[in-house]
Amino acid sequence: MTKIIIVCLAVLILPQIAPAASGKASMSAASEADAAWQQMHVGGPDKDNHSKLRFRRLGLKFFADFPQDPRRWTWLNQTLMWSPTYYESDSDEQANWAKSYMLMRAEMLASTELDSTLRKLILFHELWEVAHQFDANAGLRGPDICHRLWEFCAQWPDDDDTSLRLAERVLARLGVISPDLQQACLKSLLYNPNRSVQQLAVGRLRAYKLRTEPMEMDLPLMDGGRLRLSQLRGSVVLVDFWSTYCSSCLVAMKEIKKVYDRYSDKGFKVVGVSFNTPAERGKVADVLKQLGISWPTSIQGALKDNRYAREFGITYVPAYFLLDANGLLITTDIHSERLETEVRRLLGLPQDRL
Repeated sequence: MTKIIIVCLAVLILPQIAPAASGKASMSAASEADAAWQQMHVGGPDKDNHSKLRFRRLGLKFFADFPQDPRRWTWLNQTLMWSPTYYESDSDEQANWAKSYMLMRAEMLASTELDSTLRKLILFHELWEVAHQFDANAGLRGPDICHRLWEFCAQWPDDDDTSLRLAERVLARLGVISPDLQQACLKSLLYNPNRSVQQLAVGRLRAYKLRTEPMEMDLPLMDGGRLRLSQLRGSVVLVDFWSTYCSSCLVAMKEIKKVYDRYSDKGFKVVGVSFNTPAERGKVADVLKQLGISWPTSIQGALKDNRYAREFGITYVPAYFLLDANGLLITTDIHSERLETEVRRLLGLPQDRL
């Protein structure tokens, strides 16, 4: 009788104990995942290269330890966005990351739980980094990166901002490595389902002719005068397209001014084209005064309504057109260090200063 009672109690009690134990285990796993996630972000994962490497290492462990935690995809996007630099001493770790990423990427593409927006961001940051490393990566061919860009834009045909930013990035890098590859990529984008990218390609192919035909603009200036770019033939000219609403434009203008101050008396000129409305003239004037900028500036209206934006395929600012003494386009991929290098080269000055 006693045995029967014990068996009955076991039958009644064990089913209640099992879910409780399972619940405790689940809570414990969640707590461990939360602790690991918090530990990953201690000190700021994007503060410096050491922090980025630490974030990537801890994230790889998080991905392996908690394969059902949806935050693993957020980490993957973040570590691509804050991609660390690998040096020669890190070659083994870099190779391990490449293998691990391909496995995670395959899982991501097959996942049904992953939000489409997050998947898009992961692929965006992946290709952005590939474009950044393109000139140093001899194993990646131009047609391959262009094909991947085409597929990305086609997958999200109604997305303007992300696709355009990525297209600008890839095309700029291709232009540095090989203008012919850049032109071939532009021609392929003419047939992409993303209409914004199509329009970018149309404008950029038109601008591509500026490598063999002098660039011309007829600009009303803020001081009441007019300027044709043809008046500046014989000088190296940077046409800087910007807006007061673009913080990165203003930061870049400070660096451009340093180069301008060094070489303006040697034949380097800058022409500013502001994508602000005439009603915002006061804002433009204030910015120029604050930055101490004296080069000629023209207010051309908002970017979306702008003739020159359409004509030259400009989809965001800042945008730069560096012209040689004949008014021919040299490059649109300019940052402060490269600008000075190119300006010195075009002016026929030695490079030993840099």
